[in-house]
Amino acid sequence: RQWCDVSCAKMVVPAGQTQLVVPEHAPSFVTIGVGVQNYTCDAATSTYKSIGAVAEMYDISCLLEHDLFDTIEEISYGLWFGANENITTADVGYTLGAVRPPVIGQHFFVKSDAPAGISPKWEFTLKGGEKRSVVVTGAGSVPSPHGKQNIPWLSLRGIEGDLAKQVFRTDTVGGVPPASCAAGSPPISVRYTSKY
Repeated sequence: RQWCDVSCAKMVVPAGQTQLVVPEHAPSFVTIGVGVQNYTCDAATSTYKSIGAVAEMYDISCLLEHDLFDTIEEISYGLWFGANENITTADVGYTLGAVRPPVIGQHFFVKSDAPAGISPKWEFTLKGGEKRSVVVTGAGSVPSPHGKQNIPWLSLRGIEGDLAKQVFRTDTVGGVPPASCAAGSPPISVRYTSKY
């Protein structure tokens, strides 16, 4: 597994908003998540409601100085979305070829006391096999500047664990459910990619 210096990494956020503020300190990790946003149909509103997400997290720190960095989420989504339903997130990582970023961990949701009853969690395996995690709560949200077909960009604050104090979801591609659903519709999973 390669680990590259991220001390010079700079996060770019949309202008004219105050929900996502670039942190003053350098990030500890720069990753891309390849996974699904999960939804259930709310019979009262005939709209889909989030019930969490699951994603494989790839370390893209070694791509910071590479031309691919600015578009890796779009390239990964193209591979992920265009694939048949049997492809796995590992297949997407493998398909990235020579720049194949290593898996650093997973993102999923856990039961919590949050109003929705669930909270986002990340678990990473670090150098030497050390495992660390963080459970977060929302701190800010802005629509994706690249269109409403992409899930919002988020600022999240750590509430449990020692992996991170803040997590940002940016450069999102996909993940948005259909605008409406019929009562009794089964839960759905919508593919997405995002930098974290």
